[in-house]
Amino acid sequence: MKLACEVGSQVVVPAIRAIVAEEMLSLGVPYSKVASILGISTTTISKYKAKPNSSLVELIKKDVDLMEDIKILSRMARDGNASYHHVCEMCSMIRKKFFMTVGKCPVDDEVLPRDG
Repeated sequence: MKLACEVGSQVVVPAIRAIVAEEMLSLGVPYSKVASILGISTTTISKYKAKPNSSLVELIKKDVDLMEDIKILSRMARDGNASYHHVCEMCSMIRKKFFMTVGKCPVDDEVLPRDG
């Protein structure tokens, strides 16, 4: 069984970055600024756009609530108001929704429950 942090770092966080990069580009943020904000290279952003999305990216994009949160995260990142805690919260929500058999992460208990 993989640890929650393994799934997070290997699968979930890259998916979050890919979608946030796409959202920020759609907001008119230049590639170089998106790369700087996300701590990745412009080449990585180009790869996100060029290759077909992973199945997790597609699942996230189909989830209205997750996409609403990712759009908020993207605007916060653009405006300089996002921190790694926000990414941890997104990762926790995504793992709970799509990776039920994965163990818990310490952040899971700190994430506030969603209304509804």
